Amino acid sequence: MLEWVVSGSVLIAVVIALRFALKGKVSLRLQYAMWALVLVRLLIPVGIGAAPFGVAALMQKAAGLQDVGVEKALVQEGQTFPAGRTGEVQEAVQLAPAGESALLAAAHGQQAAWGSLSPEGEQGAAGDMFKAAWMTGTVLLGLVLLASNARFAITLRKSRRRLDGISCRLPVYVSPQVDTPCLFGLLAPAIYVTPEAADDEVVFGHAVEHELTHFRHGDHIWALLRGVCLAVHWYNPMVWWAAVLSRSDAELACDEATIRRLGEGERARYGRTLIGLTCQKRRTVLLTATTMTGGRRGLEERIRLIAQKPKTAGCPLAAALLILAVAVGCTFTAPESTDPQTPSVEVKVAEELPQTVIDEAKDYTKIQLDYYTDEMGYEITQATVTGLTQINTGTAGLNDGVNMYLLEYRFLAANPDEIMLAGGMKMEEDCITEWGSTGQPYLVLHWDSREGETVWQPVCVTNTESITTQYGTPEMLQQYGNMYTAAAMELYKAFQEGSFVPGEAVEDLFASGDVTLTLDLADGGEAGSYSVGKGLAARFEVLLCSYEWTALEKLPEQPGSFQITALSADGTKSITVWEDGGAGVMRYTDGDTQTLWTASPLQEQGGSIAWDIRREYDNLDADCTRIAFDVEGGAQQAAETFVYSAYGEHMTTLTPGNMYGMDDYEVIRWEVREVSAQGDAVVGSFECAFTPWDADSPGIWAGNTGEGTGDYEGKLTYQREFVLQKQEDGLWHCVGLGTGGYSLPE
Repeated sequence: MLEWVVSGSVLIAVVIALRFALKGKVSLRLQYAMWALVLVRLLIPVGIGAAPFGVAALMQKAAGLQDVGVEKALVQEGQTFPAGRTGEVQEAVQLAPAGESALLAAAHGQQAAWGSLSPEGEQGAAGDMFKAAWMTGTVLLGLVLLASNARFAITLRKSRRRLDGISCRLPVYVSPQVDTPCLFGLLAPAIYVTPEAADDEVVFGHAVEHELTHFRHGDHIWALLRGVCLAVHWYNPMVWWAAVLSRSDAELACDEATIRRLGEGERARYGRTLIGLTCQKRRTVLLTATTMTGGRRGLEERIRLIAQKPKTAGCPLAAALLILAVAVGCTFTAPESTDPQTPSVEVKVAEELPQTVIDEAKDYTKIQLDYYTDEMGYEITQATVTGLTQINTGTAGLNDGVNMYLLEYRFLAANPDEIMLAGGMKMEEDCITEWGSTGQPYLVLHWDSREGETVWQPVCVTNTESITTQYGTPEMLQQYGNMYTAAAMELYKAFQEGSFVPGEAVEDLFASGDVTLTLDLADGGEAGSYSVGKGLAARFEVLLCSYEWTALEKLPEQPGSFQITALSADGTKSITVWEDGGAGVMRYTDGDTQTLWTASPLQEQGGSIAWDIRREYDNLDADCTRIAFDVEGGAQQAAETFVYSAYGEHMTTLTPGNMYGMDDYEVIRWEVREVSAQGDAVVGSFECAFTPWDADSPGIWAGNTGEGTGDYEGKLTYQREFVLQKQEDGLWHCVGLGTGGYSLPE
């Protein structure tokens, strides 16, 4: 964010310097247009493209020098960075949690180990405090922006009187509450003039033409965006200065364009009009209304430039464009990535090994490599797996077994002297080795040859310390004979007990096509089925991965009030969940194999997997795009039928227990907003009152739901906008329903 702030401030300084240097030498329209660059820079928080020069690049270099100084200071004080925590990480990932591979868990463990002790972590609290203060200021100033403009709009609406018989593309009002003619309004802009201006034909003509020019320039929109910039950058005085100057330049550009439209013969009279309308009161820059006059100093500048008739000279224009181009290149771009190219992992081992073992070794080594290059910032020029030594565990049978391999690797450092050894790290001949505080890594894999072809399956990654301390105990040695056998057997046993991987299950479920989601109610109530496309596969994976799964031997005696089954397109795989009063129970079926699992939420405020998937079903059940009906008459009649009949019938006949269900549906008001030229599509809105099946349901309170009043007291109400279209089947279909923002379908 600091780069954003500094880049915006530098660009503002450049534009202000050009503004004063080129005043009277270039077109006032061009002078005003320069502020558009500032506006874009202030509204886009990231760099566009990358360059080795510019503000962001200089800041990155300065930060790098500062970091080097900090590191040296820490080393001088006898402190070290946690550069070699790979061993500790390996201990943390002896067994990957449900839903993650051992390698992915290793990566997570490394990041956690480093982040907890890094200088960036120590600065996190200060950063959070700054972010909270910035967001608080932005929200408060945003509210002031809205309140001041809303108050001004209400004042104008109460005091205005429309002037009829005027040839103008915008409505013109007279109001005693304005002290200068202005243009105000975003969606429905209008011109407002003072009573004095309305009584003088010449002044009135100049005022209307001036505000129309503001409208052509889009200044009412620019004024709003200027207010947004002030709200976002409220702490930066440069932005406030830019807002004042840009508003002044908007008036100068408007004067220039207005005189061009009125004709040179009106230049002098237009100047006298400005003098006659002088307004000493200064408006806040948060007000989005344009102004025709302002303070005395600004008026003097405008009269002088009107008399001067500034014209754009070739040399100043070329110089301005060149300077602006350089300024944009320096302030809009992000710094080029200075990360060294990460080499690929090569495998150089003496013996031939199964490809799965080699792949697992490369994947794990790549995670360690990324840690040293991305997290530690070391430049590694070569990464090599130098050893995969099989450990004799005595666990191999005739048809299957568990193998363990000691993994060794070497990372050749471009600058060995910069490597800080800590946490058990070792270096050999300028290379970082696999050694860490917990020793060396060991890969554990299971193989099975009972089907005639050997199939390998990665189990996990463990380490020297874990093997020694956990599996070298007297109890383990008595049971298995040696610690390597104990580690292999115990790790594989734990892997089998936690073999359900939600991500893989969802991927397999959707592999053959769309999945059928079916709801069955325990009390025999109505239920139905819906097709779920692959677009929702990620959603299902997220839901399942939000829980930890523990194997069950049998289902609970009372599995709950409903069950939902997701069945694959080929019918070979399914996931069924039950609501059991807790986090839920699941049956996973793959071919002839069925396993039972109970869910435990990973988050403290977690819910139930059954209800999570039930909500997805409820969304499909309540989807209004399923509404289709036949009606005699055109779009108006279709809209009325939808509002009074089709929609209410749809919402009151949902599956029992649906979180959107309602009774006592009643229309409060409705209207048609737009009908297509062919009469086959219509956009409208309505407000309804109803009694919810469950007043605490999150589905009921989505959108603009509120408590009913008056005749509708005791009910809930909400407003909806709808889009209907008559399609090839001859029926009217609901193709859109929401809280607003719809247009006719193309």
